[in-house]
Amino acid sequence: METLKLPVVGGDRCILAQGTIIDGKIKVGADLRLEGEVKGNIDCSGKLVMSKSAIILGDVTCNELVCEGKITGSIKSKQGIVLQSTAQINGDVECTHLQIDNGASFNGRCTMLKGAK
Repeated sequence: METLKLPVVGGDRCILAQGTIIDGKIKVGADLRLEGEVKGNIDCSGKLVMSKSAIILGDVTCNELVCEGKITGSIKSKQGIVLQSTAQINGDVECTHLQIDNGASFNGRCTMLKGAK
């Protein structure tokens, strides 16, 4: 299976709209706003922002994550992870800092990395 390399919109951000379903790996060289569904791993060199409608069934590697949606898989963030009140995470996470808002669901292990704050 090939990795899908997504184009960047506006020079620094890629958007996958609600209703979009991608079955396969994604590699993004900038920030990514996800409102649709991805069945596969995501490698994002920038900030990954997930709306309430966003779903990822796969592992995530990113620089930073802000999540309102659902992830089933492991997450590796070079910086922080913010799980907002509607977030549902089922998998292990690695990051430098983790914020879990009241109402969010996190089922997994967390490994705190030393690094940039």
